[in-house]
Amino acid sequence: MSRVARWMGPHIPAITQFLIRHYAGKNTPVINPKASGTAFFNTHDLSGGAAKIVRALFYAQKVSEPAHFFVRYKRTEDSSILCIPPFNKIPSRLKFYLEYAALKEGWLDYNALDPLSILTNKAFQSADLVHFHNLHGGYFSYELLPYLSRGKKAVWTIHDMHPLTGHCGFSMECEGWKTGCGNCPDLNIYPSIKKDRTKYLHQRKKALIQQANPVLVSPSIWLAKKLERAFPKLRVETIPNGVNTMVFCPGSKEKARAELNLPQDAFLLVYASELATQNPYKGGDVVRELIGSELPPNTKIITIGGNEAKQSEQHLPYGYIASEPEMAKLFRAADLMVYPTKADNHPLVVMEALATGLPVLATAEAGIPEIIEDGVQGWLMPRTTGAAPFLQRIQEMATQPQSRWTEAQNAARKHAEENFTLQAMIQAYQKLYSSLRTESHE
Repeated sequence: MSRVARWMGPHIPAITQFLIRHYAGKNTPVINPKASGTAFFNTHDLSGGAAKIVRALFYAQKVSEPAHFFVRYKRTEDSSILCIPPFNKIPSRLKFYLEYAALKEGWLDYNALDPLSILTNKAFQSADLVHFHNLHGGYFSYELLPYLSRGKKAVWTIHDMHPLTGHCGFSMECEGWKTGCGNCPDLNIYPSIKKDRTKYLHQRKKALIQQANPVLVSPSIWLAKKLERAFPKLRVETIPNGVNTMVFCPGSKEKARAELNLPQDAFLLVYASELATQNPYKGGDVVRELIGSELPPNTKIITIGGNEAKQSEQHLPYGYIASEPEMAKLFRAADLMVYPTKADNHPLVVMEALATGLPVLATAEAGIPEIIEDGVQGWLMPRTTGAAPFLQRIQEMATQPQSRWTEAQNAARKHAEENFTLQAMIQAYQKLYSSLRTESHE
């Protein structure tokens, strides 16, 4: 490490704060009574569950008002989805030193100042409401929150525990976020850091969120309760995630299997997550144990996600699937979704499965008990460290009479239609937007 970067290491927060005040001060938005429209922020426009939620809200808002969607990683061609441009007013060498020193010293995303460029963006300036989603992913410094929120009504949908913790997206068994973090037991949990700065990051993050004063929205009651504890002075709302029940809908299992060239007589399990069986937080290790274990005769496990290509007699890997109709077809072909997650909030993939009439066997983790009633639309398992309890339950379920499966399938679809539709979610958010705008004019 150069002498400059070595000197910068301990002082990254102070340097960043100075740069933001210097460059953003004169460009910070002020209250504009003529402003109208919504600006959305998320890491991705296409990848991940949060991106699905933002896209649905974004396209719904575009029908009635100006709306723009700012992302760090853009994969779609929609011109109203804008990739956040680099902030080039800081010399490139200084940006390099900041990035290098922040990475080495554990200052997670502190140096990520590119969203400063948005302050002078006309689309952003014309919006009266800003709706944040995922802000981690290497593109957003929490120091920017008060600047991007000033002069606007702010909403922030919390998709994981990152705003509550010193660095991690999910705290797992650790409850350090309740007492201020520090002495972190696992710096490698995503998003990982190389040095324990969690105590400072936790305290500073909390102060900045309170200063920005957004309405915090949680898809689950589980996370909403944590937010209320951490931010007692902020407004917290619960709006469940929604799925497209027109795409994720029941259909012929025989037809789906024929189109996918899957055996008609097999007992098909399906597991879906980013990185598939390599995902340490969504139970990928449990699924790996299940593959090759003593599964019921003629049982096969379909895995969706990641780049796995090694097929076996029991394992049918499908890799990443971007198409919702293709995902729905795989769900229709399956008999049961297995979802042994260890870290979650309100997973869309579980609701998408239910909407197609696919029962789910999942861990009773986070907001999942709010989605599945044990023994009705699926079955809940205690959190475990291995596959044995799941294997035992799968063996029991393979012998269930068809009438029991039909009950669970019908209950799954009915539950999704009544509680987790995209339309209901959009209407709840639009009601929130309207109430905030009404308040600003009173």
